[in-house]
Amino acid sequence: MCPHCYGELVVHFTLEIVDIVAPTADSEQKPGHWSDGLSEEEVKLITESTATGILGAFDQAVRRTRGGEAPKNMERFLLTFFKTARPVSVPMFVLRYFIEEFAPARIVFWAAQGIAVVLADELVKAFVPFDFVRGKSVKSAGGNSAIKARLPVDQEAFSEWVRTRFGYVIGKGAFFRNMQKRSLGEFGIPRI
Repeated sequence: MCPHCYGELVVHFTLEIVDIVAPTADSEQKPGHWSDGLSEEEVKLITESTATGILGAFDQAVRRTRGGEAPKNMERFLLTFFKTARPVSVPMFVLRYFIEEFAPARIVFWAAQGIAVVLADELVKAFVPFDFVRGKSVKSAGGNSAIKARLPVDQEAFSEWVRTRFGYVIGKGAFFRNMQKRSLGEFGIPRI
């Protein structure tokens, strides 16, 4: 109830899971370095993710999903993503695109926190904002609707995302093979 006009208020909010940790005696202290309190395996995962470009690709997808804003700790957010991601289905045009891109690999999609990850033969290949592969949820518009539906996927937004190579992990694929085949002279030819 509004304290001024006594009218009814509707509150809309979103929740972001930033980290999942076991409580400790010193958990009330301010967080320090991103690796504080992480297991050796988790630190190794983040270190390898940074070295291979996975963290950078994830950062691009997160910033696009959140309108340019990033979580305070991207490393821990990546760990949380991997802990909470679940398999999802995608429209056929999205599946076809990635099958062609990473053939002959088996393609699987997992998602959490508004981000989808593309796995080719169980290797992380790309991160895509979930709305680009599944469409916006009707619930994201707010309200008390009990409808569990999604808007159609914006195929232009998806095409632009993959065309500009945002969210891709540097590695093997049709795009990279094509780039290796081109000579420096072909890059110098003006396209009008």
